[in-house]
Amino acid sequence: MYTAFASGDVASLKSVCHEGLLASFRSRINVRPPKESLQWTLHKYIGSPRIVSTNIVSLEIEKSALYQVIVKMQSVQSLERTTANGLASDTTQEKKMVEYVVLQRMMLRAKEETWKIWGTVEESKVEDVLGEDAVVATAAVGKQ
Repeated sequence: MYTAFASGDVASLKSVCHEGLLASFRSRINVRPPKESLQWTLHKYIGSPRIVSTNIVSLEIEKSALYQVIVKMQSVQSLERTTANGLASDTTQEKKMVEYVVLQRMMLRAKEETWKIWGTVEESKVEDVLGEDAVVATAAVGKQ
């Protein structure tokens, strides 16, 4: 996905991305300066990808459902941006990345479509999930 985005390959993005993510990538490609190029590199994975969430929602259409899976992936990657005058930016440093990628698959009238990348999400924190109750929960855990 990132390789296709960096090279501006909308056809490849269309084959792997959900419509909303595809629209986001397409608009970002369209506003990129004409002579600017990007080179994304995956240097290595850290460990194996891990499924951290699954969700299946039954749709009102008979024999139809929506499947979503969130996969946690850790890797080392870099992005090199080259400008019109041929100068590379300082963004080429390798960075450790932790990403939560949402994959989605539709089943309509018992016909399953292919898995597509819906997008990415941030890791949920206890405070975000529980809100004000997090203070109470944290205090209760600390007393044990």
